[in-house]
Amino acid sequence: MNPSRRISRSRGKRLALIHMEFPSAIL
Repeated sequence: MNPSRRISRSRGKRLALIHMEFPSAIL
């Protein structure tokens, strides 16, 4: 079990959600 890996996955999911909600904000 790697905590850093779990955090990375959570971060990716959060980024994807933000991108879907506010794509123009990131772009």
